[in-house]
Amino acid sequence: MAEIADARERHKQRHRSTGFEFVLADRIHFLNERHWDAVTTSAGFFLRRSYLSLLEACSLDAFCSRYAMIYRQGEPQAALVTQILEVSGDRVLAKGKKGNQNLLRRALSPAVRKVGRAVHDRALICGNLFSWGCHGVAFAPHVAPGELWPAVAEALYRIRRAERLSGQTNLVLIKELSSSQHQTAQVLRRFSYRPIETDPDMVLELKPEWRVYADYLNSLDRKYRKSAQQIAKEIQEAGCVVEKVADFDLHQERLHELYLAVHENAAVRPAHAPFGLPASSCKNGSRGFLLHHYPKGTGKFWVL
Repeated sequence: MAEIADARERHKQRHRSTGFEFVLADRIHFLNERHWDAVTTSAGFFLRRSYLSLLEACSLDAFCSRYAMIYRQGEPQAALVTQILEVSGDRVLAKGKKGNQNLLRRALSPAVRKVGRAVHDRALICGNLFSWGCHGVAFAPHVAPGELWPAVAEALYRIRRAERLSGQTNLVLIKELSSSQHQTAQVLRRFSYRPIETDPDMVLELKPEWRVYADYLNSLDRKYRKSAQQIAKEIQEAGCVVEKVADFDLHQERLHELYLAVHENAAVRPAHAPFGLPASSCKNGSRGFLLHHYPKGTGKFWVL
C-alpha cells in the first residue's frame, strides 16, 4: 500500500506547478542578457551567449535550440539550454565499431527499434551534444541546486509541451551530470527521470600543482607515464610541431575532417556538428592548437 501511495503522490507532484516562474525562448538573444550572464558566469564557455548564438546559426538543419530561465520572485535562479532533434538510424547507429553496446545506447533502444522500421523519433536533450560535461543547466551562485531541480524538470516539461505543434517528443535526457550534481539531482527520480551510466568523459581537471607538462607526467603511475612519453617521442620523431593557430578559417576544412573521423566511430551519434562549427567555436573564445606534420604540412590533430 505504501508503494501505491508513493506512486500516486509522485504522479501528483509531476502534474502540479513548483511555484517558480519561467521564461522560454527560441533564441538566446530573446532572453534578458544581464539575467543570463548572472546565472551562467561561472558555467564556462559552452553557456556563453556568443557560443550559443553561433551554434544556432550553424545548426539550423541539424536540430533546434530552446532556452529557459527559472525565476523565484522575479530573481533569476537557473538557466537551461536544450536541443531538440529527430533521432534516425543514420544518426544513432555507428558505422565504424560493432558490438559496442554502452548503456546510453541501450537506453535509446526503443527509438532504435523504431528507426529499424524507418520511423523517426524526437528527443529533447538538456545539454550540448557537441561537448562533454553538463552544459545544459546552470544555477545562480547563491542558490541551492537541490531546491532547483524540480523547477528544471518543470521547465523541460513546459518546453516539451510548447513543442507539441512540431511533433511528439518521447525521449527527454539531462546530459552528463557531474558526481556532485548526481547527489543534488536525486529528486529528479520523483519526476520519472533515471540515471544512465555512460562512457567516461574526456575532461581533465588541472591540479594547481601542475605548472608544466612534466608535473602532470610525474603524477601518473609508471605504466601511463611510460606510454605518454613514448607517444611524445613518436610525435617528435615524425617531425610534428604544436603551434597556436592564428586564423582558424584557413584550417576549417581539415578541422571538420578530424571531427568527423571521431564522430563516425562513436557508439551513439544522434547528431553531428555542421561544417564550420569547430573552427568557429575556436574563434569565439576557446584556445586552439593544431599539430602539423612536416614536410607535408597536413594537420593531424586538433587540441582545444
